[in-house]
Amino acid sequence: MVKNLFFLTLVLLLACESNPGSREIRPSVQDITESVYVSVEVLPHRSYIVQSVVSGIIDSLAIREGDLIENGDLIGKIRAENAQIRLKEAQISLEKSKADYLGENNLLKNLKLEIETARDQLEWDSLQFKKLKGLWEQKIGSENALEQAQLKYESTRNKLLVLQKRYKQMQSDLEKAFALATNRIEGEKNTLSDFELRAFMDGRVYALHKEEGEVVSPQEPIAEIGSRDSFKIEMDVDEKDVTRIKVGDTAIIALDAYPDEVYRAIVARVLPKKNPQNLTYTVQAEFIASPNLLYGLSGEGNIIVGKRRQALTLPPEYLYTKGSVMTENGEKAIEIGMKNMQFVEILSGIDSSTIVIKPE
Repeated sequence: MVKNLFFLTLVLLLACESNPGSREIRPSVQDITESVYVSVEVLPHRSYIVQSVVSGIIDSLAIREGDLIENGDLIGKIRAENAQIRLKEAQISLEKSKADYLGENNLLKNLKLEIETARDQLEWDSLQFKKLKGLWEQKIGSENALEQAQLKYESTRNKLLVLQKRYKQMQSDLEKAFALATNRIEGEKNTLSDFELRAFMDGRVYALHKEEGEVVSPQEPIAEIGSRDSFKIEMDVDEKDVTRIKVGDTAIIALDAYPDEVYRAIVARVLPKKNPQNLTYTVQAEFIASPNLLYGLSGEGNIIVGKRRQALTLPPEYLYTKGSVMTENGEKAIEIGMKNMQFVEILSGIDSSTIVIKPE
């Protein structure tokens, strides 16, 4: 395929005023379109590389190249013996902390019984102390018995306060232990889920880079998933042309696999960084009507960067130098505007009546 294939669709070709085989010609007035040549590759509109966040051996793969897949579908599993052991340990820890805190025979239950017993004893000791105190005020009984009753009452009261404080502390400790065990098991479940690879989008499996039984590490590609029926175009543009391209420009595309088809697209992005491998810039475009294509199809195209109606034009081979033509009256300086493979636009220096002589 040659670069000027598309210009037949880009410009309106009007015959110049000349005789067949003549080296003389008059400039013609016609519409002219200027475009930038690009190489083209077709890519899924959206795609991503499947990667694992953990290292391990691929235990199973649930996909093959070409499969259609939906968001959340299982892609594969990484062996997770250690993670499963930690999850089992976390489950045992949770069961124990739950029993200690909320079980039928939880640790608070016995302490609560001690508190109730101490409260009953305090009530009894309080009554005894008040009784002996009343009698002593009537000069009945002994002072020693009253002191012993008071000591007994105060001891029981202090014991009750200690038990109540222990109860609150134990309740707080058990509650925290239960919460930590619950959080731990959720963390272990999340960790275990890291060993399962699931799709992040509806799409098609375009490539598998790993097989079952292979070792995989984080950031290593396992598969590539992309849009099923929606495609975009990436175009390589020479650095001398990229500054002429802007978002919204129209691109005319031909693909090697479909030589009889011409596709139209709109420039969506001009990436600002030069590709160090081929020293070109990448321009992305969206199909105006998205065709049913295949990932990786290549071709070439032209991005229309300018149009001029009723321009004065000459075939480029009639230029004597880059800035002059040869006429009947000798060399004439001209100013050139737009140009393509068929014509150059003449801005000044000659007019449509000037006879231009083709250089030998």
